[in-house]
Amino acid sequence: MDKIAVNLKRFSANGKLLLTGEYFVLEGAKALALPARFGQHLTIEELNTTAQLLEWESVNSEGDAWLKIAFRLPDLQIVGEADTISERLQLLFETIRKQNPSFLQGRSSLRAKCYLDFPNNWGLGSSSTLVSLLAQWADVDPYPLQFEVFGGSGYDIACATHDTPILYQKALPKPKVETVSFFPPFQDQLFFVHLNRKQNSREAIRYFYEQSAHHAERIDALNVLTQSLISCQDLVSFQDLLKQHEHIVGKSLNMEPVQQRLFADFDGSVKSLGAWGGDFVLVAADMDEKGVNKYFQDRGYSTILRYEEMVKENM
Repeated sequence: MDKIAVNLKRFSANGKLLLTGEYFVLEGAKALALPARFGQHLTIEELNTTAQLLEWESVNSEGDAWLKIAFRLPDLQIVGEADTISERLQLLFETIRKQNPSFLQGRSSLRAKCYLDFPNNWGLGSSSTLVSLLAQWADVDPYPLQFEVFGGSGYDIACATHDTPILYQKALPKPKVETVSFFPPFQDQLFFVHLNRKQNSREAIRYFYEQSAHHAERIDALNVLTQSLISCQDLVSFQDLLKQHEHIVGKSLNMEPVQQRLFADFDGSVKSLGAWGGDFVLVAADMDEKGVNKYFQDRGYSTILRYEEMVKENM
């Protein structure tokens, strides 16, 4: 018989940007994180069919289905040939069951569709938004799920369900998340530029621990800078704070900050976001959008978004 979908459920999760505290957020530094307007969405449909399957489909920002896989229910075995991605999804389901043993234990067949609304190479959190969506669906705590399967600090999980900037601190037994008012009067002078490459966060974290031990004084300094950036009201001071932040993290990583490495002649400030070496950078400049676009486009960087285009600010 034909499959008839009933009982549609929808879930949404925001992407993320880490403005301050990169790497040191893993050690308990307070980090200013920004939820993105771009994210990922999940629909769940119950199918009127006798087959006990979960049919999974992942769709990219171009509308193309890049993953189609089925799991047998309730044992979650992969139907057909498995690969790394389908096995990671299977692991997520199995890990969810540690919190909610009844998850996917019913006799219904289900169709799940995941829609990403940003290019995967943007680095806005395709994994963290997936974790958040699955946790919402299963009604479980997303943080243990994220930490067990992917690791990291968890700030991206916090961004997934917050619609305004947050101050995030990794802590036990649960992370501390505080919504903050971050509406700089110079927002028109802030831009996000993509570096045309995606950084592997897990590799970047491993490199951090190879280069730098725990340095309490650097965490204290970064915490002060984060609070100063949140309250900053003028562009010149903001640019100076970004420069100080880049200097501290660069010294810890034994890496040259991105502006010195790629944009030394730029009349403004450029700051790495999250894992250094890829994804987006923050640009703060006392020039109009046309001038910023020309500078970066002339150097081969065509993905440039205004602050208001990228960041959710529903406060």
